[in-house]
Amino acid sequence: MWTEQEIQILKDNHGKLTLPMIQKMLNNKSYTCIRSRAQRMGLYRNKSLNPICTKYSFDTEYFKELNPIKCYLGGIICTDGCIMNTGKNKNIKYFSHKVSIKDEIIIDNLIKELKFTGNKKYVNHKSPNSNNICKCVYITLSCFNKNAEYLEKYFNIVPQKTHRLKGTNINDNFLNLCFCIGAFDGDGTVGYSNGSPYISIASVSKDFIVWMKNIIDLNFSEYKFRECKNGNIDFYKRDKMWRFTTKGVRAAIIINYLGQFPVPKLDRKWNNQNILKYIKEKKNEYKYKHFFKDIILFDI
Repeated sequence: MWTEQEIQILKDNHGKLTLPMIQKMLNNKSYTCIRSRAQRMGLYRNKSLNPICTKYSFDTEYFKELNPIKCYLGGIICTDGCIMNTGKNKNIKYFSHKVSIKDEIIIDNLIKELKFTGNKKYVNHKSPNSNNICKCVYITLSCFNKNAEYLEKYFNIVPQKTHRLKGTNINDNFLNLCFCIGAFDGDGTVGYSNGSPYISIASVSKDFIVWMKNIIDLNFSEYKFRECKNGNIDFYKRDKMWRFTTKGVRAAIIINYLGQFPVPKLDRKWNNQNILKYIKEKKNEYKYKHFFKDIILFDI
């Protein structure tokens, strides 16, 4: 039986809230019961005007106000996520994110921050350039329209973004560095090779790599690579990809500073024991130690 109060709740919230949210307000009546009652009341949702996912819920305006973690996730999504136009009239935004199983923590952080009530899924993925198959984990969210608006507003993330990446529209140095950390975690490399650390990122978008390089140079101008005949050796194009890379002491200085930021960074990159040992050694050398910075209160 339906009470008058329950009928009014359904009438007021149908097409505005997700079905799971309405279900909680109606003492956990079944989905079938709620849908049947809505149809008898003539309540039909206009998907073109109000796209809402009815199978799960999430924070539809998560990216409305920025903070360090949101900017970090913006960098993750910018380099490794996917926004698509779906629906009959291409009016519904669809978001998906897939990573290797070794970086499953990225998916867990997205689920936690977005308050996503759906499930993550696992799949075997074949590399396009080899016969290697790796296990991946992913999430998909439909009706992502509001968040997609904010992602475009702040981070220039749009459907078919690969060739159109630009960096952020944020006028805040600290938040831009949080975004850079996310970009390095999403599709960059923080590693150790031949006795020294290195940090790099590549993209087919020159604008994006130039933006990344400019942000890094702005914050770490005290210790720059030497110039060579072809310009700065940490920025170049190879195999149709624009690349920003730096290694040795400068990489150690960058990793040491960014590694202190209050965002959920990948441990396997930023807490690499070989890199930490290298940083400790260089901090003890007189000619380098004053280049290693610590985050202080006014940074945050």
